[in-house]
Amino acid sequence: MSDSENDDEETDFYANMITCEDCEGNEFIPDDDELADDETELTNEEKKIRAYKTTCSATCISCGESVEYDNLPWVKMYANYCVCLVIATETVKGKNKLKQCKVDIGSNDDEEEPITVITNDKNVREGDRLVVAMIGAVVPAGGAEEEGENEMTIQKTNVGGVTSHGMFCDESMLRWGNTKNKAIRMPENIELGSRPTRLPPNTIK
Repeated sequence: MSDSENDDEETDFYANMITCEDCEGNEFIPDDDELADDETELTNEEKKIRAYKTTCSATCISCGESVEYDNLPWVKMYANYCVCLVIATETVKGKNKLKQCKVDIGSNDDEEEPITVITNDKNVREGDRLVVAMIGAVVPAGGAEEEGENEMTIQKTNVGGVTSHGMFCDESMLRWGNTKNKAIRMPENIELGSRPTRLPPNTIK
């Protein structure tokens, strides 16, 4: 690695996780004066954790292009994911291992109907606050460990004669850990309809 690359790693607030679409630069500063002035010496992994906790947009040092918060890579990856509430469950007829769940996705639209999600997680219960990857969400597939690796897009599917509009997320789908096939529960203080964050809620202070 060249000296200049080392300098980039040492000076970039976001540990080079953002690439500017205009100039392809990857040095950014947060659009928050207090954060921008933070000169704490951190490793790249520590910088990533710090970046995941920010809630502001970022500006490219090279060309001045701004990236809105919702378009930061670790936020955008959760597009079409949301925290939801299971309001009813029943067994899919003829499929004893499948549950049909009616799910409140916290929409502000009074006319928005709950969505239906089919799951084989026998532990999902009415009243559970979960994360659902809805139609259009991009999720890791198989043993993918890195963002962008082996991904698939959630689509409307017919399961046992019932249309499912999403998939409940486990730790591996959210890249929070390695546990699979077990829907992760969210704290009650997490707002319905909000996107999950790159770090699990219990790690954000």
